[in-house]
Amino acid sequence: MKSNDNVMVMFMAPWCRHCKHLEPEYAKAAKNLRDENVRFAEVDATIENELANKHEIKGFPTVYMIRKGKKTAYDSGRTAEAITEWVTSFLSPIPKIAPSLSQAKAEEAKIVKYILVVHDEKDPLVAEFVNYGENNRAKGIYYQVVDPSEKKALYIVRANSEVEMLTDLKVDTLAALIDRETLPLFGPINGENYPEYAKNSSNWVWFAGANKDYEAVRKAVQAVSKKFRNKFNFVWLDTELFPHHAQSLLSISNPPAFVVTFNDKNYIADFKVVDATEHNITSHIENVVKGEAKRHIKSAPESEKDKGCLRTIVGSNFRKLVFQKQKDVLLLVHVPWCHHCTQFFPIFKDFAKEVCNDKSLMVASIDANDNEIDSDEFKYDGFPAVFFLKAGTKTPIVYHDARTKEALHNYIKKVHVKTDTKQDEL
Repeated sequence: MKSNDNVMVMFMAPWCRHCKHLEPEYAKAAKNLRDENVRFAEVDATIENELANKHEIKGFPTVYMIRKGKKTAYDSGRTAEAITEWVTSFLSPIPKIAPSLSQAKAEEAKIVKYILVVHDEKDPLVAEFVNYGENNRAKGIYYQVVDPSEKKALYIVRANSEVEMLTDLKVDTLAALIDRETLPLFGPINGENYPEYAKNSSNWVWFAGANKDYEAVRKAVQAVSKKFRNKFNFVWLDTELFPHHAQSLLSISNPPAFVVTFNDKNYIADFKVVDATEHNITSHIENVVKGEAKRHIKSAPESEKDKGCLRTIVGSNFRKLVFQKQKDVLLLVHVPWCHHCTQFFPIFKDFAKEVCNDKSLMVASIDANDNEIDSDEFKYDGFPAVFFLKAGTKTPIVYHDARTKEALHNYIKKVHVKTDTKQDEL
């Protein structure tokens, strides 16, 4: 690596199925680029442990471009064509000098193009633009145009031919501006681009629907995105590619639909696609931000047979059953895929049977995979989580003791006082 300025290196393991699929494509890309200033290398991390640890390799395959000692993660597709395009873009001169804005726009590119138009090549923006490009080579291709007849601006030409002209350019904010504006005004989301969106904002405007639905709302959403993109990500969840995500992630059972995620809470719009105008979308976002929109609580159906010793809570009845005036509540939060949950659940259920005659205590559980907890007070980082809530209060106490019946009994003796309340079961 010391003898080459540009080295593309793949860390792999012989047992890794994804590595085996990538290797022939990686080799084709190396052949395609054999005349370029780049070398391709492969490292078996099961043998070169020290090298893998040095580069903090957590999974396989992991591919990096190492340019003059600086490491950049490869984040494109796993085909020879995708690798070739990414490397070619990465190695492009920064900036590429174009004689005119029209020519820079016309040059074909399958990734984002950044075109800085200035009136003087000594403009301080140029140095900042070049510095940003050198540190973010994988993001796109960088062009410089010196033309006093054009308006001073930064043009961002996205892969879908969408062009954005930015004129409020300042040296100290140029990098942040490019970071934000690189993302499409409104485009598809998938596993590869999700991290970039998540880095931009934790608030989202989702549209879940098929391609024809996306085309029907695209222009209206793009117009709204220009107003709110500094606070929200605007994304399309393609329900033809990801048919289950709309339900599991956004609780949308009948797409197409809009959902605003704000402060980790979902708000489903009540208008249909035919009514998805710029005004209606804007109004829904503004109502969410002002706290005037009704939050959607993800919930499994309530069970009419739920009268046993261990009550089953769902999202829709959470507040009614958990926040009780005359009953203490011991609540288990679990998910079906958690190994520790499947071990603890039968113990918790047996404990519920043993205290079933205490009518001043309700023992309950909620499946967090299918239900949201309608309260910001219940905070947990993993599963299972157990909370005790005193009657008439809203703030739970986190249970930290052992996951045994004996520990549960001892805990309840300390925090719960049995009373003779005759309140009917809800």
